[in-house]
Amino acid sequence: CAVCHGPEGRGDGPAARDLIPPPADLTVHALHHTDGELFWWISRGVRGTAMPAFEGRLSEQERWHVVNFLRSLAPRAP
Repeated sequence: CAVCHGPEGRGDGPAARDLIPPPADLTVHALHHTDGELFWWISRGVRGTAMPAFEGRLSEQERWHVVNFLRSLAPRAP
């Protein structure tokens, strides 16, 4: 994930500059989608972007761990 989305999920990873459209800032993007939507995109990829499918590379449990990690990136209220 970090290669494209960066270490903090902001879409600023080392490969991001070469991608059109650029990777999403997951600290914002993930807030607007359900866990199921995130799981689907992680599993199947996102058409029209460089986001690949991870269904064949990560187990179902690992993909849910990614969803949980994305939730942890959300800005915290003061």
